[in-house]
Amino acid sequence: MLGILPPIHSVAVAVEGEQLNRALARYKSDGVSQVERFGHTRTLGAMLSLFVERHANCLGEFDAVVAVPSPTRCAPGRIIDNVVALSSRCITPLERVTPKSRSVSRDAYRLTSEVRGTRLLVVDDTFVTGASMFSACHTLRDGGAEIVGCLAVGRQVKTTWSPSAEMLKWLRKVPWDPDRCRVCGGAVPPGSMF
Repeated sequence: MLGILPPIHSVAVAVEGEQLNRALARYKSDGVSQVERFGHTRTLGAMLSLFVERHANCLGEFDAVVAVPSPTRCAPGRIIDNVVALSSRCITPLERVTPKSRSVSRDAYRLTSEVRGTRLLVVDDTFVTGASMFSACHTLRDGGAEIVGCLAVGRQVKTTWSPSAEMLKWLRKVPWDPDRCRVCGGAVPPGSMF
């Protein structure tokens, strides 16, 4: 059992088919030009940087940042590289050892370096089911780290999934505001896990 996680923050909600959702898919896609990938990465980095600047106190005190890797690369690390407040504290203690899955697994990652006693902020680009983030947190906690916060650049919402209907209705009334987060501004859509 993973136990209680600290607040899961999301920079913004990435609605299927909309601009943020496309940027999150295309910044790591091999099917687009290097220039387009670079542009999306910089945009996502700017959003993350703005969020961290305005909500540093909401994230908690952390010693290091860990980007959640996939089996073939650590794409969120490219976004973090564009955030001065995070890039100098980014460490890479995780390696994905199983294929990506929608299920949380204690065996999905292995530690490649010591994390015992380290307070960590865990960052992922897209939060869909949370399986990758939660699996990474399992491994980090098993290694003795303290997870002080989890942060996703985009909380993906599928428009065709019926449980998302309430959240989509809420989103039409409450536009994104970089000065508001789930901790300091109550920006928590219904059914969002955040």
